[in-house]
Amino acid sequence: MERWIKLTIIATVLNIIVMPLVKYAYDLGVPSSISAVINFSFTALFIVPYLIYKKENLKVNKKDLSIIVGIALSMVILNLSSWESSVISPNVGYSLVIVNSAMVIMAIYSKVIEKEALPSKKFLAILIILIGMVMVML
Repeated sequence: MERWIKLTIIATVLNIIVMPLVKYAYDLGVPSSISAVINFSFTALFIVPYLIYKKENLKVNKKDLSIIVGIALSMVILNLSSWESSVISPNVGYSLVIVNSAMVIMAIYSKVIEKEALPSKKFLAILIILIGMVMVML
């Protein structure tokens, strides 16, 4: 199994575990903003040592910095929106289905814009996912 698939499976499993816990904590009275701050702080504390361990080049030039800041601000909005929607939705799965639909949209983008091949099995899977998303949103 390729490394990216393993990492995707790990992320999926952790998402399945963490998001219901976030909703549960909120239902117990823990403010979602406090949970988000603690979550993002821990992420920041652990990512830098990880990058140093991987011997990543942490030097950034001015041109790249503006791109990185733009991506970082987008990720903050994405994560906070996803976090809050999971907390306030009637079922944590509803918001996750919609948020994670980005993967399907990117697959369609790759086919239409990038002209990548889309085997019939993958097309059928995307179609099933789209139908499921519509059913959840109704």
